[in-house]
Amino acid sequence: MRKIIALVIVIALAVAGYQVYMDANKRITLEEKVKGVLYSIGDSVYVNDSTGVSSSEKVRVDLQPYADKFVEEYPCKNIELVLQDGIKINILFKKAFIAEVIQDTPLNKKGDLVFYIQQQNIVIPKSAVNVSVLDKYSNETCNFDDIFLVDNKIKLKNRNFPKNGNSFNDYLVTAGTRGILTVILSDELAKYVSTNSPIYLHVVNSPLLPYSAYSDNYIKVSTDKIFGNKAVYVKSYFQYKDGKFYEIKRESNVKEYVEWAKKNL
Repeated sequence: MRKIIALVIVIALAVAGYQVYMDANKRITLEEKVKGVLYSIGDSVYVNDSTGVSSSEKVRVDLQPYADKFVEEYPCKNIELVLQDGIKINILFKKAFIAEVIQDTPLNKKGDLVFYIQQQNIVIPKSAVNVSVLDKYSNETCNFDDIFLVDNKIKLKNRNFPKNGNSFNDYLVTAGTRGILTVILSDELAKYVSTNSPIYLHVVNSPLLPYSAYSDNYIKVSTDKIFGNKAVYVKSYFQYKDGKFYEIKRESNVKEYVEWAKKNL
């Protein structure tokens, strides 16, 4: 329910802002902020900030032992994705920490505790993705869940402790971050154009809509409407086997976009 309320608030602010900001640069800045909030409303929250937390939160260094203990007991930490063409994406756990909300937001109230995960994304081979794009998203910070401290232990608010590790949602790291979405989008684009071409860069540098990984193990990435009033999208389905997630099916309109881009960009 809070996510729905937040979405309504964000949309209302966006409409008001677009009407006030006649200056194009200011409108673009507002648009990016709104999209950032929309992305954070999804199941996998990507925090686009160098500190790892938003300005409405502060890191609770004193609670770090609780975070470390929780990670030690958590059975599913790292994810390995194997795409259909053999490219591997290793999503590796780096660090966990706890932040306290210091002012009310559409998603949290002052005093709430949030559990964050820092992850590293490694693509093999690196040549599958444009170098600058890869470097930009090689490390990401994700909101894992809101938490409570009960009897000196972390209790998750919205998640359950993993059972068998065959779902994306069982893991500490997230398969639905901006970085992972960009890699999958890049992999599909690379079938048709160079990773340094304007056609490629036009897509991977476009804002992405807030899709993420879901429990039935598919990942969907979609851009804004950037060609012929259409969005570029890729939807990948994965199957868990022997500790890895293998891509078994992919749907996409990237080929259609490339044909359009060759005539219009």
